[in-house]
Amino acid sequence: MGRNYDGGYVISESLMKQSDILLSFGINDDWSFEKDFYKKSGVGCCGFDFSVDRDVFRKRGLEQIRFFFGDLLKRRKINLSRWTAARHQFGLHKDFGAFFKKNRFFSYGIDNRTHGQFKKLDDILQEHLGPGDNIFLKIDIEGYEFTILEDILRNKRRFHGLAMEIHGIHNEELNFNGFIAKLQQEYFIYHVHANNYGSLQNKGGMPEVIEISCIRKDLAGTPVFYPDLSHLPIEGLDFPNDLQSVDFKW
Repeated sequence: MGRNYDGGYVISESLMKQSDILLSFGINDDWSFEKDFYKKSGVGCCGFDFSVDRDVFRKRGLEQIRFFFGDLLKRRKINLSRWTAARHQFGLHKDFGAFFKKNRFFSYGIDNRTHGQFKKLDDILQEHLGPGDNIFLKIDIEGYEFTILEDILRNKRRFHGLAMEIHGIHNEELNFNGFIAKLQQEYFIYHVHANNYGSLQNKGGMPEVIEISCIRKDLAGTPVFYPDLSHLPIEGLDFPNDLQSVDFKW
């Protein structure tokens, strides 16, 4: 789902079709996953990101135009990359407005408490979602996933499926192991992909960033487990996040 490179996730089609809404944290400048989910499931998306809104892309486009003419007048140099970047930002501005006009977007992030530009998951659920929604949860929040796991698990009855990017594993090894152990008490991880924008540890070969897909345990039958991760990545299904580098085999 979503674009083949960074921003896409492998998810269960049945979970998608059973969803009442997609709750997505971490939009940045890529909502291809959200667009695919909306198109293929027909359910709405509720997106959150404190770092962007529609005007951010317009301002970035205008800034690139200013730089373009600055290069032209001061350096007598035509920098077409500035012009290309401006067109890209204006395209994002238009596409963001079109998609979230049909859906919902809020310019704040998520944390384990409500403060400033951040809100607690419980507050978001209470303010923006109905009480009985079958929620598919997508999380790409640059390390904050470690702080909100308890809130996710406390509301597990509402989240039947998860797609999540986990960051900074090399620096958070103990936290990561505990995070996965707690998550697997309530969810099966049915797909894993190593993000090749990160690195592999020399010892043990653990990626620094991974993407995982999860299903709540009561929705799965008797699982069959792979003995190891040697079957990953799966050709035709997994793609490198960074197209300039080969995908990780780990």
